[in-house]
Amino acid sequence: MLTYSPRKWFRFLLTFHKEDTFRQLLPMLIAISVYTFIVSCAEFLWFHISDDKYVKNISMLHNLLGFVLSLLLVFRTNSAYDRWWEGSILWNQLTNVSRNLALKLDALFETDDLTNRRFFAQNITFFIFSVRDHLRFSKDFTPMHFTESYAEYSDVDK
Repeated sequence: MLTYSPRKWFRFLLTFHKEDTFRQLLPMLIAISVYTFIVSCAEFLWFHISDDKYVKNISMLHNLLGFVLSLLLVFRTNSAYDRWWEGSILWNQLTNVSRNLALKLDALFETDDLTNRRFFAQNITFFIFSVRDHLRFSKDFTPMHFTESYAEYSDVDK
């Protein structure tokens, strides 16, 4: 992945023709340009469209259509960002609730009660992974096991 530096923008102006996206779009851009040139020549040379005909204002229709499509794209982008932001807020909320539950359970059990601590540490972690798989509509519910350390976990079978 290329990193973009705003201070070196002039280099990108001189090398944009080497980019993959431009190379993929170039044949279609040439085809559309040739088609537009043919239609424009046909309108002005053979059909002789004068200023008083309604077809003369067809470019205004295209401008209006472009404006409406751009507004639709902006609204769609904004709604997608709102959904992403709401999901991020809910995921952070779930993280905070899980941490608070772990802290409260840690204070509840005695220091030598490692079996209960380990059980709840595993199940809080597994709950987060289960929510993730549920939200991704994953049908793969492979059994997870907790390693010896509380901080490390793995998704492998026993």
